[in-house]
Amino acid sequence: MEAEQDQCTTPRNQEYQIPAALVCPPPPRKKTERRMKRDPPKNGYFQSPELENPNDPHVVEIAKFAVAEHNKEAKASLVFITVVKGESQFGERAHCISE
Repeated sequence: MEAEQDQCTTPRNQEYQIPAALVCPPPPRKKTERRMKRDPPKNGYFQSPELENPNDPHVVEIAKFAVAEHNKEAKASLVFITVVKGESQFGERAHCISE
């Protein structure tokens, strides 16, 4: 039996060693947003054109709807009379000033 024990030994060479536990790297950090201050556009900001006809039935309908929605949300009692002037923005959007 002693002869068998002399022949079987635990390998001690570095390649047979269990590697040391590695430490995990820290979690990635979020990138901080760097907002650069921009110069105003060279040609100026977009100026929406005034409405050609503020009394256009479609414009009046939009203005009445806007007043009604405002009254619902603000629990107010504004009354639409007429559109004084307005600006068109990107198709159906309009900014109206009414009495």
